Amino acid sequence: MNLPYRFGRYLLTSKIAAGGMAEVYRAKYFGEGGFVKKVAVKKILPALSSSKDFVTMLCDEAKALVKLQHKNIVQVYELGKDKDSYYISMEYVDGADLRKLFKRVVLESQLIPLKFSCFVIGEILQAIDFAHNLGIIHRDVSPPNILISYNGEVKVADFGIAKGGHRQFETVVTEVKGKYSYMSPEQAGGKPVDIRTDIYAIGVIFYELVTGKRLFDAPNDFLAIEQVKKSELPEGWQMSMPEELSQIISHALRKESTDRYCSAADFLDELKQYIVKSGLAADSMELSQYIKDLFNSEYKKDANELKHKKNTQIDYLWEGGKKEAEKKSGRIISFASFTIISALLFSSGSSLNNSKNIVEDKDKPLDSFGTISVQARPWAYVYIPEALEKKETPVRNVKLKSGNYILKVNYEPDDLWLQKEITISDAKHVKCFADFIEQHALTCQSFR
Repeated sequence: MNLPYRFGRYLLTSKIAAGGMAEVYRAKYFGEGGFVKKVAVKKILPALSSSKDFVTMLCDEAKALVKLQHKNIVQVYELGKDKDSYYISMEYVDGADLRKLFKRVVLESQLIPLKFSCFVIGEILQAIDFAHNLGIIHRDVSPPNILISYNGEVKVADFGIAKGGHRQFETVVTEVKGKYSYMSPEQAGGKPVDIRTDIYAIGVIFYELVTGKRLFDAPNDFLAIEQVKKSELPEGWQMSMPEELSQIISHALRKESTDRYCSAADFLDELKQYIVKSGLAADSMELSQYIKDLFNSEYKKDANELKHKKNTQIDYLWEGGKKEAEKKSGRIISFASFTIISALLFSSGSSLNNSKNIVEDKDKPLDSFGTISVQARPWAYVYIPEALEKKETPVRNVKLKSGNYILKVNYEPDDLWLQKEITISDAKHVKCFADFIEQHALTCQSFR
């Protein structure tokens, strides 16, 4: 699927993440009178659209999120279907998830300030307590599902495997769901769970925020499950933090669920007392500045895009095309017209493409140029300075003038980059493959 892409009432602009069940995209919703709203669209994978069980799971998530109207929970807007594809549109949180935050501080050889760790956990506990009071257990509280906005908001996302009365489709008890390193021992063992499974997961996250280290970091899923089931904590881990804080975390990480906090509210009460006693109070404004400083380049880029969004080609594509059609026919542009305009605007010969090295003159001899194709695993965005700007893989047969280029490939969900210098020769085709899963390498071959 080439982006931007018209999907239902939305324009998908870039991919955020992909999982075993669905893909998540940044998108724009266009309303009347020039109204534009940035949203996230969770789209079930095409291969699963015919599966009643997977579609029901998506519907379950929407039903859960509709109930969960809370400042610390990602809000759902719509459950819909476009042709044969189901989707959920939801609040877009402009910032970073905890997994990305962990990686950034490790890269900077830092620790997250303790006051911010306590603040983030407090916000998570408020969200989870609200869900528990509605009879909903999250069952997948983990760093990728904790979002922190540039405004300092902390939001819990992805109730896709949540357990509660909203569910039509339930997995069997012995089926393990969620991310292994953040499961409670009972969940990893396929046993029945209650609200205390979420409390254990929050304890794991709290430990990692404070220490800057993974609690369970096995080389494969089997060993991770075994570690969690045994609930073996590193020896002397309490020495890395104040005693009172280690007691709070260890209370959440008890192997037996009956020995843990009885509720998220109880966990939160003890945490609040510790924050006051230790002088570690923080607020969203302070966290906002910390996140903006830590992700300075990303924040500036997002802010610049927002500032100039009225001048982007995507807005022109949607709004300009719609106004032109309304002038001619008095009605909103049809999907067929949108497809035609998309093809014209985004083809390699489009006047919108200001990349000076891409071939536009068909009269020039073919042997003066070469082509390049790029594949990636799992997927990625491709950049070639002054030639190609953020094109999603697979990229096929892009025609370039002969010469040397820098090829950059980015797997955006984990902020992973691969880079290689390539040579485009007369009438030759370069094929490149970026592997972000096993080899973490970018390889290229040239063919005539």
